[in-house]
Amino acid sequence: AIESPAVTRLLEEAEAAESRKAFVAARRAVSVARQIEPENPRVLQYLAEYALREGNWADAEHLALRSYEGSAQLGALCIRNKMTVSIARAERGDDP
Repeated sequence: AIESPAVTRLLEEAEAAESRKAFVAARRAVSVARQIEPENPRVLQYLAEYALREGNWADAEHLALRSYEGSAQLGALCIRNKMTVSIARAERGDDP
């Protein structure tokens, strides 16, 4: 699927905000991106990583798996998906 320019711009804004440690602004940009493309794999992965930071292991795993299922299942996003699932499972005491 092709990502809309608006979502691409919002995710770029989120990355820039994260680099400035402006996590509220980053999350806000990703939330807007999700309203535009709720099943976008990159958006879902950002949300999965936010869930990890917040200790929401089940949400992190669920979102990362949804991202993986909706993606090409290769490349950097795939690696991030698998790492997120592994971390979430390990934190819950499940087998990664």
